[in-house]
Amino acid sequence: MPHYIHVHAHKFLVVARDGNLLSEEARFLADTVEVGPGQRVDVLLKADNPGLWPLHCHDLRHVSNEHIYPGGMLTFIRYVQP
Repeated sequence: MPHYIHVHAHKFLVVARDGNLLSEEARFLADTVEVGPGQRVDVLLKADNPGLWPLHCHDLRHVSNEHIYPGGMLTFIRYVQP
């Protein structure tokens, strides 16, 4: 089952898949990245919007526990301006 990893108020720069670097032309920005079973995706995130931001799977079944939200594959990124 794939997961659709989503970040709020930022974009990921996808730089590698399954340990293989993508060429400059193949790299892309996205706020949601699909990760299939057994896959690995390397992303960079530019921390240029301080605050508290959700990072979660965009499949609602994956961000609940026994159909109760929030839960599951949900966390937060928190940072402040230096």
